[in-house]
Amino acid sequence: MIEVPDDAALDGPFGWALRSGADLNRVNTILTHGNDDLAFTAEQSVAMRNRNRRTLAQRKVVITAEDDPTMVIAHATVRLPLLDNLNTADLALVVHPDYRRRGLGSKLARWCEDVATRSGRTSWDGYFSAGPDDDCPDRLVAPGGGSIPASHPSWLFASARGWSLAQVGRMSVLDLPASHGSTAAVPQRSRESGHSRTSRDVWLGSESSGVALGGPPADDYEIEIWDGDLPRQWVPQLVAAKRTMSTDQPLGEVDHDEETWDEQRLIDQVETEREMGRRRLMALAIHRPTRQLAAYTEIDYTPGETAHAMQNDTLVLRAHRGRGLGIRVKLANLDALTRLNPATRRVYTWNAEENEHMSAINTRMGFRPDTSTAILHKTVAPA
Repeated sequence: MIEVPDDAALDGPFGWALRSGADLNRVNTILTHGNDDLAFTAEQSVAMRNRNRRTLAQRKVVITAEDDPTMVIAHATVRLPLLDNLNTADLALVVHPDYRRRGLGSKLARWCEDVATRSGRTSWDGYFSAGPDDDCPDRLVAPGGGSIPASHPSWLFASARGWSLAQVGRMSVLDLPASHGSTAAVPQRSRESGHSRTSRDVWLGSESSGVALGGPPADDYEIEIWDGDLPRQWVPQLVAAKRTMSTDQPLGEVDHDEETWDEQRLIDQVETEREMGRRRLMALAIHRPTRQLAAYTEIDYTPGETAHAMQNDTLVLRAHRGRGLGIRVKLANLDALTRLNPATRRVYTWNAEENEHMSAINTRMGFRPDTSTAILHKTVAPA
């Protein structure tokens, strides 16, 4: 095994490991999803690592082929939060499909667990993705709902090492261009001008039923779209919303405490996307009477000729729930994406299986299940 320094650069002595490791991730992503949409390039991975140094420490090792010392055939990463959840560690390993069942996974798992233990972390998380397999009769059901094939090799490997299934998530994909039914005009404030303008919003109903997903627009709310830049006047409220989001979403049996968010962490998140060659598109719902942030949603996309985008957080603050704001901001943001980057052909999103409300919204928007994500957990005694 070769450890890759945390400051390794693409043009430095470990550049080969970073590039070959990204190639391996791409192979694994294609094997799981049928395409490489969700695989980061080496440049993107380095940008993400560098920008997140304040919040996340990272250790990484690679194993190379005997006949080609520059070809990574397996690698492992341990990520250690630095601002919150200081008892946790995220463990991840990948083995090339041509080199499996040779003991490489076990070797990497031992290294990961040793790093996590020496770092004083007693709550470990991991995950793997499983493609749709409705014909598998023997399934393992997560505590909050959702299931994975009980015979999946990754589950057999993890369970033998004492890991449990903490949660199952659903990765879904929306094919574009898509029709969302009827539309209605609502006031929406553009980032560029700061003036109200008319844009399609919540009257995007089921084409088959003709039922509006979110009901009529609420007069007390307006939607703002921000493309690529942080809405500075809303940063303090977005920071608080991000903190809420970290525990408001269903967590199953994952050990996860509230995250520490401040303005710098929010800036780093947006700048990470920029340095990865992507842009963050945000839709905010603002409560007119109080000028309070009521809801937000995010989509990350690559400008220009690109096939896919990623739908990330969607949160409606508790005081403003029950008004259709979740679907309203999501559809407003999706509409903005199709106008700003019409080359986008697929939008991915993830939610916990027990989050039935969000699953129903995504289904009505036209998202279809792509893969299941098994979130694994293991608790160990302090060293």
